[in-house]
Amino acid sequence: MAKASGANLKIKQDKELSKSLKQTIKEVRQGKVEKFKDFESYKKAMDS
Repeated sequence: MAKASGANLKIKQDKELSKSLKQTIKEVRQGKVEKFKDFESYKKAMDS
């Protein structure tokens, strides 16, 4: 594992959400996004 001690790390936060993220949030609120009960269900859906 790499050590990050002494590293000068800067985290940039965008004040505005990206358009794709806004669209995703909108779809989730409208119930257009499929929800899975667990990771195995998700995995099966992605494999098919």
